[in-house]
Amino acid sequence: MVFGKRPKHRSFDYTPRHYDPDKDDLERRMSQYSDKPINQGDAEAVKSRIRGSFRKRIGVKYDSEQYKKSLRRSNRIVLVVTLGLIIITIYFLLEYFPSFLAAFD
Repeated sequence: MVFGKRPKHRSFDYTPRHYDPDKDDLERRMSQYSDKPINQGDAEAVKSRIRGSFRKRIGVKYDSEQYKKSLRRSNRIVLVVTLGLIIITIYFLLEYFPSFLAAFD
């Protein structure tokens, strides 16, 4: 049961602005090429530009020696941790599992 009037909420005339850097970048790149016709001789140039833009956007050169070295190191770490867990599991199974089974006999 409500007595009296409930206060109305305050309303503001605020229009949020949203900046989308991806859309701005796309529009900038599209405006560069909208007036230039692409002929067949520039097909390789277009492919290399597209390929270069993907690498630049990601920020990692996958064919660099530093990337390959870090990948090898992380693979070694995963291998050592996995082997360690397997060895510990086998040890506990051989040590405690027979006594565990004997408790049920």
